[in-house]
Amino acid sequence: MQHTASDPTFWSMSNVDINIPAKCYAYMTQGSNENFLQMFLMLAAEILGLNVFYSEPKKWVEIG
Repeated sequence: MQHTASDPTFWSMSNVDINIPAKCYAYMTQGSNENFLQMFLMLAAEILGLNVFYSEPKKWVEIG
């Protein structure tokens, strides 16, 4: 099975602006529950047009 979500060449096949999957990828690769929440808020704002606030992906720092 081919994973296309991490391959930017497939992002242009989406029916949304290419910046949306790029930003989702940034949220997912940084990890953390907070980034996933912010990703869904971003999608609600940018795709659904809901009046919600979201923050940019935060860099996850591994401790240990």
